[in-house]
Amino acid sequence: MSVGRSAGLALAAGIAIGAACGASAISDEPAAIIRTETGPSGSRPLVGAGDLVGLRDFGPLAGPANVPPPFALSPDGRSIALELRQADPASNRYRLALMLIPLDGTPRTLSASGGDLIRDNAANRQMGDVPRGWPRATPPVWSPDGMHVAWLRRFGDRTDIWIVGRDGRDARQVTRAADDVRSLAWSSNGRAIVYATQPAIREAWARIAVEGRAGWPYDARFWPVAAEHPWPTAPFPLQFDTVDLASQTVRAATPAERSRLDPTDGLPTGATSGTASPEGSVAWTAATDPTALVATETLHVLQADRERPIPAMLRGRIVGLWWTGHGRTLLALRQEGVETGDRLTLVRWTIGRRPSVILSTTDLLQGCAVARDHDLICAREGSLFPRRIDRIDAKSGETKTIYDPNPAFGKLSLGPATRLIWRNGFGRSSFGDLVLPPDHRPGQRHPLIVVQYSTRGFLRGGTGDEYPIQLFAAHGFAVLSFERPPDVAEEDHPRTAAEWERIDFRDWADRRNVQSSLEGGIRLAVDMGVADPERIGITGLSEGATTAVWALVHSHFFKAASLSGCCATPEDFSDIGPVYGDEIASYGYPRRGSDTGGFWKAYSIAENSEQIPPLLLQLASTEFREALAPVDALRSTGRAVDMLVFPDEYHVKWQPAHRLAIYRRNVCWFEYWLSTPRADVCDAADLRRWAALPHSTDAP
Repeated sequence: MSVGRSAGLALAAGIAIGAACGASAISDEPAAIIRTETGPSGSRPLVGAGDLVGLRDFGPLAGPANVPPPFALSPDGRSIALELRQADPASNRYRLALMLIPLDGTPRTLSASGGDLIRDNAANRQMGDVPRGWPRATPPVWSPDGMHVAWLRRFGDRTDIWIVGRDGRDARQVTRAADDVRSLAWSSNGRAIVYATQPAIREAWARIAVEGRAGWPYDARFWPVAAEHPWPTAPFPLQFDTVDLASQTVRAATPAERSRLDPTDGLPTGATSGTASPEGSVAWTAATDPTALVATETLHVLQADRERPIPAMLRGRIVGLWWTGHGRTLLALRQEGVETGDRLTLVRWTIGRRPSVILSTTDLLQGCAVARDHDLICAREGSLFPRRIDRIDAKSGETKTIYDPNPAFGKLSLGPATRLIWRNGFGRSSFGDLVLPPDHRPGQRHPLIVVQYSTRGFLRGGTGDEYPIQLFAAHGFAVLSFERPPDVAEEDHPRTAAEWERIDFRDWADRRNVQSSLEGGIRLAVDMGVADPERIGITGLSEGATTAVWALVHSHFFKAASLSGCCATPEDFSDIGPVYGDEIASYGYPRRGSDTGGFWKAYSIAENSEQIPPLLLQLASTEFREALAPVDALRSTGRAVDMLVFPDEYHVKWQPAHRLAIYRRNVCWFEYWLSTPRADVCDAADLRRWAALPHSTDAP
């Protein structure tokens, strides 16, 4: 419920990879599948669906700035290691490769790792081990002497540790555990590896299987919308073991070995994030009010055994801290902007001197580390370029790209992106990015598509990556990539999730706040003369779908919509299971039969079906049941709705073939209703099905 990608080519270095397990080499060429004609310059090709699906990625699918780096810096600070992945729709698998990238030299393949994509499993309320569609953040780890790299590989149903020499030789499997390895660290002498597993998950599934012989009681372990079985009950304790690399013997890890897996080891109690230099300088953030659900954090600096006063320039939201200059200089990354937090600012502070800003950018720096020369090495992505590795001079802020896994992408004709900032009707600041077609001419208006709900970093496909922004632009659409404003409840500093939600839903305060910001961005694009107010579509996943549903019910802007999830209804109390049902009831959602105040009329496609524009639903097999009542209501009232269900998919879809199909269908859906679909591009079965839908002449 939400109310909220040619074999024989190699990576950069030209080394053939991919012999293992039948995997193909990672291709260095874009695969334009939808559009192959040249762009407005007459030479640059336009973006195709294959160019986006086939981008080479590393690290998490998306995320904020305050995350560990999605790569590993060698102990000598001169090289990084990372695992590269590339989706291959033809095989519906991922091509994987472990890369060594010297900060001053030529990247090369350490291992054509083969295997399967390691996807995340997480807890959902009390239910544990629930599959997710996004890749797990598991960067490789260097040995203390920098001569080997350890990383996780998955084959079939098991994830184990492998190591390889920095020369690419002697790759071998280290563990053969009964359970997936979740994390790893080298021992201090480099002769062993410490790792964590969760045997309790396997044991819980075994108990559930036995219990099923007599039937499962319908209880808190059920999430009916996703599965017909109960889930193991979280949390699951970690088991820590150590494997000796010479003998391959495994034993229980000592407390000192276990601490090597703790990222907060060495930081003060209560620290939410931080960094410590070898010389003993420590910088950390801590919540000003630990009891608040979302608390303001303050920076603390301990240097030469003295806690230092924090300059005003370093007060605010700190999302990254690094020591340079032998623990004398602190680099701090702040999120800031005119009330919007749409920028990142890198501040340099040599203790005892005045701090200075050395970099300010709307790009996303997603995890950084300090090199031997004290420069900052960061994963970086901007509105018009996918993730790459940049070196940032720690004194001047000057930036140099040291590794771009997608050099061919820069040869495509891209639509320009402009950052827009505005205030909504409640006086709150909002922002978004406006992307226009590459061949846009002054005075030309285009159909507009809204993509949600985060617009930080590379403008690829919105949250969940299903709505291809540059592909839309290549097909003549303008795109508003919309950043959801902060919750109304955040201003009241609630102590519990239930209190937070009750504040948000009181008189639908947060939904009205988001809607006002959304309408403000659309009006701005229309007032700029680039968007056609009569041809606007909206998209969304999760919270973005919630925003879209509210907008469809409460405005007349939109002539078509495409959602990846749908929709909150009174039936949710049956669909989502006892635990979540009780939870949303505590927020103020009336149970079925108890809605005496018209709650669901304010937010329900089923109860407002007559005004809903043509709606496309492309849903995961674990979530489509939530859409059954709304789809039935839309069909019974003669509205145009098309629903497709994708097997073995979750909240964020992970299969390459599915993503390609979703990209293509979304482009064609909006062409069908807002412009003119291309028969040489769109699937003939889709067009036949849509032609049979109701085509009401009544404005929704």
